[in-house]
Amino acid sequence: MKFVHYTNNNDFILNPIIIKNTTWIKPEGGLWCSPINSTHSWKDWCISEEFGDIDSSYKIVLDVDMKHSLTINSYKDMLKLSWIEKRSIDFVSMIQQGIDCVFLTANGERQTKYTTLYGWDCESIVILNDKCIKNYKLLKE
Repeated sequence: MKFVHYTNNNDFILNPIIIKNTTWIKPEGGLWCSPINSTHSWKDWCISEEFGDIDSSYKIVLDVDMKHSLTINSYKDMLKLSWIEKRSIDFVSMIQQGIDCVFLTANGERQTKYTTLYGWDCESIVILNDKCIKNYKLLKE
């Protein structure tokens, strides 16, 4: 599946991804992207919320193997995440279980927006293990 990541770094190199748990619902580390043809993407969110200068960014198009992903398309799917005391997500444990990425669909975002996943503001994927990235290329937006 193709995803897009935005960066101001025109020398982007994919480095090994290192994940640490936090006391919030996002990990320290990870590569955040949106599906390339999403109608509810990070870029759309940035424009609607007047957040950052996304137009001056470079985009990285990534081809991601979704074989070992966890897809959240509903509130019920969100409950499949590994939790630490029902407060934060145990991303380290998920990697140990063989999960390479967590994909929140547009429908999943709508159903979980004001729940535990508040802060995952758009259709997005967090890549936890760079080994699922088959290839990528840098493009000027």
